[in-house]
Amino acid sequence: MADELSIALEHHQHGRLNEAASVYQAILSRQPHHADALHLLGVLCHQRGESRRAVELTERAIGLVPNAAAFHANLAEALRAVNELDRAAACCRTALRLQPTFVEAANNLGLVLMAQGQHVAASEQFQRAIKLRPNFALAHNNLGNAQRLAGEIDQALAGYRRAIHLAPNLADAHSNLGQLLFEQHELSAALQHCREAVRLQPNAPEALTNLGNVLRCLGQRDEAKHCYAEAIRLAPKLATAHNNLGQTLHEESDFVNAIQAYRTALRLEPQSARFTANLASALAELDQLAEAAALYREAMQLDPKYAEAHSGLGSVLQLQGDWHGALHAHQQAVQLKPSLAAAHTKLGQTLDEFGDHTQAIDCWREALRLNPEQVDAIVGLVSELGGELPDDDLAVAESLLAGEKLAESSRCKLHFSLAHVRDARQEFDLASQHANEANRLRLKLWRQQGLEYDPLAHERFVDQVIEIFDHDYFDRVRGWGLSSELPTFVVGLPRSGKSLVEVLLTAHPQVFGADELTYSFEAFDALPGLMNSNSVAEQVRRTGTLARRESYGDGQECPSYDKRATPLDCVSCWDRETVQQIAAGYLERLRPLDTDASRIVDTLPHNYLLIGFLVTLFPQSRIVHCRRDPRDIALACWMKNFQHIRWASDWSHLVSRIKAHQRLMDHWRRVLPGTFLEVDYEEAVADWEAVAQRLIEFVGLDEIPRETLVEQFTQSTGAKRRKRPHQIRLPLRLEFVGRWRHYPELPSLNCIGEPEGVSPRT
Repeated sequence: MADELSIALEHHQHGRLNEAASVYQAILSRQPHHADALHLLGVLCHQRGESRRAVELTERAIGLVPNAAAFHANLAEALRAVNELDRAAACCRTALRLQPTFVEAANNLGLVLMAQGQHVAASEQFQRAIKLRPNFALAHNNLGNAQRLAGEIDQALAGYRRAIHLAPNLADAHSNLGQLLFEQHELSAALQHCREAVRLQPNAPEALTNLGNVLRCLGQRDEAKHCYAEAIRLAPKLATAHNNLGQTLHEESDFVNAIQAYRTALRLEPQSARFTANLASALAELDQLAEAAALYREAMQLDPKYAEAHSGLGSVLQLQGDWHGALHAHQQAVQLKPSLAAAHTKLGQTLDEFGDHTQAIDCWREALRLNPEQVDAIVGLVSELGGELPDDDLAVAESLLAGEKLAESSRCKLHFSLAHVRDARQEFDLASQHANEANRLRLKLWRQQGLEYDPLAHERFVDQVIEIFDHDYFDRVRGWGLSSELPTFVVGLPRSGKSLVEVLLTAHPQVFGADELTYSFEAFDALPGLMNSNSVAEQVRRTGTLARRESYGDGQECPSYDKRATPLDCVSCWDRETVQQIAAGYLERLRPLDTDASRIVDTLPHNYLLIGFLVTLFPQSRIVHCRRDPRDIALACWMKNFQHIRWASDWSHLVSRIKAHQRLMDHWRRVLPGTFLEVDYEEAVADWEAVAQRLIEFVGLDEIPRETLVEQFTQSTGAKRRKRPHQIRLPLRLEFVGRWRHYPELPSLNCIGEPEGVSPRT
């Protein structure tokens, strides 16, 4: 029997676990109460991941030999694996009582205490093990882990290095040191140790995950994804690998697959605040703001001190227009984790909107001190300082672009920012180069997300709007809408001056600026459901108008006669009752924004597409159309890093959109003469006081004294504005008038022409 046990041990020690298990089981089949065979088979089962079976076998061995310290120590490891930590700690203490110099038991107790979150007590046990055996490399590695969790970073680094000195082939120590160096932004050294860990232990999923982290940060995202995929293949339930794969996909703007990876990680570890916050971040990228906010709050409940969740919630609140809530959330994030560069960056962005530009710059400087590669902090400084950006900061931005680490989304942001710096410095050739590259990257990102703009579809939509909203239509619906004067719409192409017009209007105490509301398009898109789409489609089919309006770009009729009705189909068939029902619902949503205001201003620019729809709902509402030299609009759009406007990154799309806008506005002038006020950006910049008084008169409010107007405008910090607390600064930028002339090489600027009624300006 002793020889047979020796054979089993030899197999076991050389990693031949199947052979060892067969011999242990053969011994137990003849001698079921063989304590050593029970104990060693338990150790083998634990190594295989069968820890419940290991607990059962080892407990039977202890029942036979209760004073064997090794039995208790190994039972503790199996119990730790099944998360029975209190029992595991008790077993370790029993082993140490039986054998006070038992080094492995002291090490195992440290592991249990670390799993319980008792990092200081765990460190004491690892130090006890090291005192008993100074060259115990694994204990030095584990001590480093405990010290890292306790925030003792320098001590942890020293522990890992000591472990590697004692055992150069200890893969775990290399991997742990590499990950910690990565977190300290020492990427070159981190990569060296993480690669060594994988070389030593190529089938270790944790080591592969750590290597993936470093590669991702170095911009080698394809190799990083390979590491994560291999880790997941080896350990499908390793939640961290799924999460980190999600982060890589997130950086590549592949939000749909990133969300899938995050959800898998959360299914495996539902109590992870980190994974929950990452999922929230990806959902926010897709404008699913309500769900994102709920998840950030869930992450904060899971871990109230998780600064990243506070910071992420602040960003979502900012997008939802809750600027004061956003400011508080970002301040909390910085307080909880002063070393979190992204939190300082976001706090700076919010402070800048509140007009506290000095504090904002300080926040961005601190973010860059913590992480010199914090792209959004550089973008903030560029936005604030423009042409006055110090050369050192410009050099940092240029060096980042020259490297290969940046994700394309970050590279895109930097190119847009540097285009503005070079423009402000009157280095127009360089500005043009940056803008061209920025838009190339932005267009690529749109395409990767399946969000490429379709100019022909937009042209068809404009054709349908012009056909439906004709003179006969407005004769038919006259008197149908509600007489409320509360809604006021400021429309026009982006960068045409709508924000300036909103501020001028909100200088009047009876006007509330609601910023860009989506209510009109939500009401428009809801028409098929409200009116029973199938019955509308049947009515349209009988008249043949559906087939005539729905056509391909080459003029061929669309054969899909059985399609559901569109909102425009519904408009052609609706009645007075439907119009008033929609208008009343709109007002129910609008009024709570400010219960005292006489006018509430919606500045969603592309409401110009729905002017006919809006006039039908509210014939007494005021509409202001913002105009600007279209060549300046084109250039301003080309230089702007839009997050949601997909037609501004391709010159042909941009020109097509501007011309479609001109065509539609010409139509509205013909069928709705005198309905809306047209405000030229150039005039507003040159004489904002006169334009403000004309706007106030147009919306039907009493004139206010010039002193009051100037005070309200120059101190506009958000008292009567829903979203941005601070946006317009004095003096207004006269140099932005005619700026297109500095970029003669840009295609199509001259072919756009000028809108009707606007005189050339220089």
